[in-house]
Amino acid sequence: MIAGVYAIINKINGKRYIGSSHNVIKRYGEHKRALRIGCHVNTYLQRAWNKYGSDSFDFKLLEETSKNTVDREQFHINQHPFKDLYNIQPIAGGTNLGVIFSEEHKKKIGVANKGRKPSDVCKQKHFEVMYMPLDNKTVKCIINDYKKENLSLCLLSKNMAYLLKK
Repeated sequence: MIAGVYAIINKINGKRYIGSSHNVIKRYGEHKRALRIGCHVNTYLQRAWNKYGSDSFDFKLLEETSKNTVDREQFHINQHPFKDLYNIQPIAGGTNLGVIFSEEHKKKIGVANKGRKPSDVCKQKHFEVMYMPLDNKTVKCIINDYKKENLSLCLLSKNMAYLLKK
């Protein structure tokens, strides 16, 4: 497992997406799968992928890190004018992704969350599940059909999927 900062670089125009992960190889696979089926969360990157094609993009490991991946991601983002990036925000790590918590901190989070239960509204929102056979529709078509209805598609197997309301 390689932790580090990576870039997905458009060989045609030089624009790039810069990210970081504690498992760069796995993260690259996630990006590539989402881009291939047309449902990447970064619409700038997805549109460029659709326009230029997969052969126009390179994946490059910019820096291997042992910790502080988000800090190093920010360093690499700062090396480029924001207009030359596919990143949605100029600030890295709007989440806890890339943060390595100490064992003590993990225990504190566990204690704070112990006994917490989701509200009935939350349960209903997240667990309304509809099973459906995939038939001959492609995953991309199904995703596009249900994006409009604010649903997430989750595959169970080659021929079965379920939808979650967001």
